[in-house]
Amino acid sequence: MGTPRLTVIGGGNMGAALVSGLLRAGWTPDELTIVEVDAARRSVLAGHPFAGVTVVAEAAGPGSMQAALIAVKPGDVPGAVARAVQCGARRVLSIAAGVSLTTLC
Repeated sequence: MGTPRLTVIGGGNMGAALVSGLLRAGWTPDELTIVEVDAARRSVLAGHPFAGVTVVAEAAGPGSMQAALIAVKPGDVPGAVARAVQCGARRVLSIAAGVSLTTLC
């Protein structure tokens, strides 16, 4: 498998809703990866309507991301952004509530 077009870091309600919308809009499952630390939530995400989307506990490492969508709790944003950049993401979008640009950079 190649590098996904988008890695969503955080598979909670907001991250899952965005992935669902992208799939309905024509993105293919192999274009997406979801990083979710909670094992029970990963199990939910591995089923319908996300069948075929790669769901992992942590990002693979350097070169594993093109772009990242940060959909984690505000306190987890700095670590998620740092990991996305370490993995090669050059485009990072955050939907975390109340997080300043200073925190993202």
